[in-house]
Amino acid sequence: MFSLGLEFSLRKLSKVGATAIVAALSEIVLMLWLGYEIGSAFGWSPMDSLFLGAILAISSTTIIVKALSELGLKRERFAQLVFGILIVEDILAIAMLVLLWSAALLVSMPFLVAVYRKTKSLALLLAEVSVQPATAGRFTSALRYAISDLVPVVCMVGVFLLVAALSGGILPPTGLLAAVLICAALLLALV
Repeated sequence: MFSLGLEFSLRKLSKVGATAIVAALSEIVLMLWLGYEIGSAFGWSPMDSLFLGAILAISSTTIIVKALSELGLKRERFAQLVFGILIVEDILAIAMLVLLWSAALLVSMPFLVAVYRKTKSLALLLAEVSVQPATAGRFTSALRYAISDLVPVVCMVGVFLLVAALSGGILPPTGLLAAVLICAALLLALV
C-alpha cells in the first residue's frame, strides 16, 4: 500500500476517479451483501454476518500490486484504473471498520448497562457494609454516597480500557481512546 501511494499520484486518481469510485462502491456493496447472506445461511447473527461481509469486501492491495508488478503490467492503462479502485477501496475500508466497530459497541450497550447496574448494586452493598456510623460519624452518608458512585465508574472505565486493549488492532489509538471516552461520557450521562 505504501509503495502504491508513492507511485500513484492524486492527479492519476482524479483521471480514474469517477470510474474507480463507482467500481469500488459496487464491489464493496456486493461483497457486503454476499458475506451477509453467507453468514445468514450459516445461521450466524446479523452482526457476525455483517463482519463477514466486511472481511470479504476488503481486497488485498499488496497482493494485487505485487502481481501486476511481477507481470510487468504496472504501467498499463487498466492497471492505473485498478490502482485507483484499490486506493478508493482502502479508504472506504477504513471508514467501514470504524462504522462496524461502532455498531458492535452499540450492540453491546445492553451488556454494558447490565454491568454498570450490577457494579452499582455491589457498590451500594459495599458502602452499607464497610462504612459504619460509629467510625465515620457525620460523614457516613457522604462516604456511602461516594463509594456507591465511585466504584461503578471505576469498574466501567476498567471495562472500557479492556475493550480498548482487546480491539487496539482495529482502530488507531487516538480514535480508540476517543471512542472509549465518548462511551464513558454517555454512560455517566445515563446515571
